[in-house]
Amino acid sequence: MADTLATQSSDERRLRWCAAGLVLLVLLAYGPTLSSDFIRFDDPQYVTDNALVRSPSVNSVIRFFSEVRKPSTVAGYYQPLTMVSLMTDSWLSGGSINPRIFHLHNILLHGATCVLVFLLLRRVVGGLGIPFILAMLYAVHPAQVESVSWISQRKTVLATPLGIGCILCYIEYVRRGRASWLWGAFVCYLLANLAKPTIVLLPLVLPLLDMWPLRRSVRGSLLEKWPFAVVMVVMGYVAFVSQSSSVATVGVPNLDSAAVLWKWAALLSYNLMFYAGNIVWPLYLSPFRDVPTSLAPTHPPIMAAVAVSLGGCAIWLLSWRWSKPLFVGLASFGITLSLALGPVRFFDSCVGDRFLYFPLVFLLLPAAAGIAELERRSKKQIHLARYAAAALSLPAVILTVGQQAIWRDSLSFWTHVVESVPDYGIGRQMLALTLADDGRNDEALSHARRAVELRPYDPQSQALLGRILLHRGDRAGARAHLENALTTPLAPDAGDVHAALAEALAADGEIENARQHAVSAVQAGVDATRTYQRVGDSAMQIAKRFDAAAMFYREAIKASPMNAMARWNLGAALEAQGDLASAVVEYEAGLTLYARVAVPPAQMVEKVAALRRQPLPATRPAGL
Repeated sequence: MADTLATQSSDERRLRWCAAGLVLLVLLAYGPTLSSDFIRFDDPQYVTDNALVRSPSVNSVIRFFSEVRKPSTVAGYYQPLTMVSLMTDSWLSGGSINPRIFHLHNILLHGATCVLVFLLLRRVVGGLGIPFILAMLYAVHPAQVESVSWISQRKTVLATPLGIGCILCYIEYVRRGRASWLWGAFVCYLLANLAKPTIVLLPLVLPLLDMWPLRRSVRGSLLEKWPFAVVMVVMGYVAFVSQSSSVATVGVPNLDSAAVLWKWAALLSYNLMFYAGNIVWPLYLSPFRDVPTSLAPTHPPIMAAVAVSLGGCAIWLLSWRWSKPLFVGLASFGITLSLALGPVRFFDSCVGDRFLYFPLVFLLLPAAAGIAELERRSKKQIHLARYAAAALSLPAVILTVGQQAIWRDSLSFWTHVVESVPDYGIGRQMLALTLADDGRNDEALSHARRAVELRPYDPQSQALLGRILLHRGDRAGARAHLENALTTPLAPDAGDVHAALAEALAADGEIENARQHAVSAVQAGVDATRTYQRVGDSAMQIAKRFDAAAMFYREAIKASPMNAMARWNLGAALEAQGDLASAVVEYEAGLTLYARVAVPPAQMVEKVAALRRQPLPATRPAGL
């Protein structure tokens, strides 16, 4: 009895050491990510521009969970648990929105996922060595960087451990026969759906697990899964409705002809080959990949993709007889990846490595079973199988560390995207915008021109080019370009172009004309506060029309009374006019509002402190 207890205690210690080793490996491998910034790709709508995340409250939580059909915080994506998680990081940041805290949370979640992968593999094949080595490879595979280093992918690194938890609980239910484990699996599945909708197909994997490794009757165990089926249908409907409510609706192909059916199959095969390539040869990873220029059956890449896909399907079908682990693993991988294979379009890129994060777990199952079988049959092959897998970890770590440089900041990210897909219009536009924000307008101009060439009817690209010309000092060129853009059939409307033209007109001192175009922009749906602020900036900084700038800033405040920067800019315009008393009021109001969501910059605090030594007015602005 004592020997048994001692053995169990030794196994538990080794188990804890393995788990700690995986977490330490993740922390070391993803150290560079801790110094990365927010990325101008979804991070603004998820965090930096999201008022509900930046101002943690019970009301924010209620909004996240109650806005089902048309989520307003992140358009088209019902993911309340993820948003609460990000809001918690905002609270831990103390209002400063420190990206290090958000990144650390992602990294720790990845570490927890790797531990759960280790436990799952151990539950399936037993032992410590094989599960640890494969969990280690999962931890440092370069394709994981997109999910871990991108703050907006909190949904992926949060939903995946919950999905694995569902599987672990289900296995325990089958092996122990306790209903509490089944309900634990159900709760994990439900929470995973509240973190990321694409986890919705997980219940389809459970019957496959009944086949292997659980080796039980698939038909006889279907009835017990009815709660999962209900949630799958409901959450699938919620995901479709919420996504369809956004500007970029779900694109489902109309398979009404053989030609369309072929294109559907060709794109699916191409993307599947791309995903497989990124797993086995992750040297050319990129957040964006363009759709092939041709989906014709004679196009060489499509021919190769179809051949590889048919070969993979043949291996999968044959494995039914000679390798149940491979059959189950490939089928589970395909099911959980199916929503990201391309024919159902809900993102711009042809493929996305983030969609491999959860499906990759199921490829580890047959890998673990295969290595275990090799070790069982021939002790001579134990070194080749186990140590070869372990040897892959070193180059994987090197690639993973290097891949994180892409996610260091917005400039690094969009530069890499443009290098990967030179003719991607949005990539050119976002790189131009990032360069312009850094004051590098000369470099931004060429990318903005290329964006307009690639997307001539896109109002945002046209407006951006006009703004860059304006800030380079070419006011005449900016006006001519924007006025010409208004004569073209822009889609969906010309609101952004009207807003940019208003800025150019204000810079020329044509205040009334600028005001009319600003009104047109707002009527077209462009954000009123941002529109009037930008026009006010042009009037003040370029035309030196401080009275006009104050008028536009007041319009911005009227649209959003609690906007800190509009208040502060109004104070600057009033100070430039010599109305120091009114300026002090607006400066203090801006500082108070700013302090509600973040730590105010030192220069703002110092300026108000200096002005407070002056006689202050008795009144304060309404609404505060």
